[in-house]
Amino acid sequence: FRGAAFDLLDLAPLEVARQISLLQHKLLCKIEMKELLHDSWSGSEGPQRAPNVTAFIAEFNQLCGWISSLI
Repeated sequence: FRGAAFDLLDLAPLEVARQISLLQHKLLCKIEMKELLHDSWSGSEGPQRAPNVTAFIAEFNQLCGWISSLI
């Protein structure tokens, strides 16, 4: 997503979906169960208590921003 200049419509939709899924799966696999308890990702201590959840949220938000910029 970063620094690349291309038209999303030039890519095969299924391949785009595959690549996004692979990236998200990699991030999701890093999340530990304890990070999902008691909203540990929220608040100022979120990145310390739930670094993988906050990383996933940040990546998701970046992906949403990228997609919305293309619409």
